[in-house]
Amino acid sequence: MTNEDTPYIGPRPFGRNESGFFGRDSEAQELLSLIIAHPAVLLYAPSGAGKTSLINAGLIPLLEDRDVEVLGLARVRGEPSQTAPANIQNIFTFNTLLSLQPKSRDLRNLGAVNLQGYLKRKKYPAPTRRLARRRVIIFDQFEEIFNSYPEHWRERAAFLDDIAQALNDDSRLRIVFAMREEYIASLDPYAGKLPEKLQISFRLEPLRSEAAFLAVTRPLEGTGRKFAPSAAERLIENLSHLPVKSSDGMSVASGEFVEPLQLQIVCQRLWRSLPEYVETIDENYIRDYGDVDQALAHYYESCIAEVVHRCGADESLLRAWFEDALITPEGTRGLVYRDSRTTREVPNKWVDALEGLHLIRAEMRSGARWYELIHDRFINPIRLANKAWRKQKARRLLSDAEIESWIEFRAFKQMEVRKLTTQLGRPERIWHKFLDDPGTSRDHVLQDWWTAEHVFALEVLEGGVQLSSRVGPNALKRLENEWLSKVKRTKAYLLWEEGNVSSDASHHESDYYRACESFRKRLVDPEIKSQVEDFHPIEEYLRANYLDSRGRFDAGKKPDKALLDVKAYRIYTHSREDNADLNFSHALGYAKMFYDNVLPAVKGDEESTLLALKAFQYSKAPENRYLIINCLETAIAIYFFDAAMIRKFWEESSEQPGSQPYTLSTITVEGWTGSWSPPLRFADRLRFDKGTLVLRGMLRQSERDQLLADAPPELASGIEELYRHSRLLPEETTL
Repeated sequence: MTNEDTPYIGPRPFGRNESGFFGRDSEAQELLSLIIAHPAVLLYAPSGAGKTSLINAGLIPLLEDRDVEVLGLARVRGEPSQTAPANIQNIFTFNTLLSLQPKSRDLRNLGAVNLQGYLKRKKYPAPTRRLARRRVIIFDQFEEIFNSYPEHWRERAAFLDDIAQALNDDSRLRIVFAMREEYIASLDPYAGKLPEKLQISFRLEPLRSEAAFLAVTRPLEGTGRKFAPSAAERLIENLSHLPVKSSDGMSVASGEFVEPLQLQIVCQRLWRSLPEYVETIDENYIRDYGDVDQALAHYYESCIAEVVHRCGADESLLRAWFEDALITPEGTRGLVYRDSRTTREVPNKWVDALEGLHLIRAEMRSGARWYELIHDRFINPIRLANKAWRKQKARRLLSDAEIESWIEFRAFKQMEVRKLTTQLGRPERIWHKFLDDPGTSRDHVLQDWWTAEHVFALEVLEGGVQLSSRVGPNALKRLENEWLSKVKRTKAYLLWEEGNVSSDASHHESDYYRACESFRKRLVDPEIKSQVEDFHPIEEYLRANYLDSRGRFDAGKKPDKALLDVKAYRIYTHSREDNADLNFSHALGYAKMFYDNVLPAVKGDEESTLLALKAFQYSKAPENRYLIINCLETAIAIYFFDAAMIRKFWEESSEQPGSQPYTLSTITVEGWTGSWSPPLRFADRLRFDKGTLVLRGMLRQSERDQLLADAPPELASGIEELYRHSRLLPEETTL
């Protein structure tokens, strides 16, 4: 079974005799007993509890096993497009008969028949067990008799009289009324017309935890997948959460029930999000793909898209309607009134579509129709989805002109700094290595511009400029084609300048390799990671320049040919293998390994992530790692590859990049023999032992400040030195 062939049905109700329906056996059996024993039974439940699913997939199979003839699910409301003949005696009777025999073409004759007469003419099937057969008519969504056709209100009593007479004529006939519980009071004036005054009733609750467990786990039978111990329980616990208002604001508490609608929405999205190779769904997958808020937000987005497509709705108005009309400022559900054409300024056509999608529900109050969200649990997901939508609408790429302007400004600033340091008699510290003697010649201006360009590339890679949402398409090309070597040379120089390596020229190549290695710090930095949605502009760029229609590497595209030439040259220069065909073949293999897997890797597929990372490892020799990747590939991994998967790869791979995935910085503190334990958040990467501070990784400025506030004054200079040692840039820059 593929991810598209999901065993969970999602928001729609189960169909007649449809498989995969679990957790309602006791309710179906109890309802069956009431139907067998009583001529008229009322089934009621809150909206979304699963009445229609229980009838179709639970009750009807039991009735048919007992040789009960189920005439069908009758509805008293017809389709909106249906045109009723002018001669009908009762609109509710007409729609009932039409739903019982939908293929009837003689609508005029059907409109002149009542239910009693129709049933008298309809013969019972022959008995199969030497017993007189029973027949059942099930009225689904019977609340429609009150919220549809208000102009035909006088016909309600006559319709119910017709039902009562049919029951009186046939002792083997059974009638089931299924309706939402908020309409029960509307039945009171008519209950006396029906047998036993319609006191035989059954309330269907939402799922309790035991039933929800069956509904979650049993559909997986035969799929090749299963839940790990406690994983399904965690999912059910998440599904039971409810927003609760308190004096301290809104909080979350575990509720008594699980809504079947939400369960199906969340489980369907969980199934479709899982990598296809997954056989056991553990708590990590529940955490990553079974988030209830994300699933409900995704369903909300799909409903918005459906109404926009089907009804031509204004998306901005529709989203504002949800957030301003259906959600109160206090974060609770609001009620909106429906008038003849609109519901709080939104056309009723849109509202009807949303009700049909089970995102909102109607409620009758004093003869008027009001709407509210289907459940409180949708409130926060809707707010988050709208916020993300507004952010996406506001996001734009930096134009290439804006980038050029920024670089020009930085080049000018660099020139001013150089002039100032010349007047003061001090060489400019950071970029001294890249400048000739200070001056204002044309060469110096070009050097200033070049410096500003790779500062921009550094800021992209270090997180100062968000790669996907800020950098324009042409800048992606420059990031890829022009800036990689400059960025690595810059980092190599900074390592040399900070005194981490010898200034001997023979060490410059090792500085370069260390600079390449320093990118690994960024690969596992969760604070730099971006949302998958932010990858869309880059995906478009990759599809245009590197990938085919299936999202695989296309070596025939012009940019790919240049890419492969560069990779092959780098393999040649570091392997000294004088075989152009072999080098090109190796380059093609590494390129395909990365680009064939980059799209699923960004979406969180673990196997694809690990394969793309393997493409980074040109050689087992630590000094040759990362030499054949370009700047864009590095940036994609930094921003979008899952940090936990990268750590897992480093831990499990036999080709680990160096002894450990972080650089160690060691500082000895002279003249102090006291003891100190770093704060808990630093426990896995910082220790102080026998006068020595050992840091694994990098310190941010905010972390340095926290350590300075916590540590004894005697360690202040050592912490400052750790901070300086661990930084790849001497200062943080922002655009």
